[in-house]
Amino acid sequence: PYEGQGYAAEAVRAIINYAEEELEAPRVVIKVHEENCRSIQFAEHIGFKKFNKILKDEPEMRLFVYDLCLKN
Repeated sequence: PYEGQGYAAEAVRAIINYAEEELEAPRVVIKVHEENCRSIQFAEHIGFKKFNKILKDEPEMRLFVYDLCLKN
């Protein structure tokens, strides 16, 4: 019932703002399962860029790494 309401985007933007303002973090990094197309689209919509790196946490699971640079 909450799908498409913008709650996830609002929450992620709040996390990004906290990382930037309070933690003064230079970047935010997320991991997304390679088959989770909706999360990949969401990450890219928010502004995350895909690294050319794949993590292999488990033999059956490949995770893409997405990065959002906060400082130039």
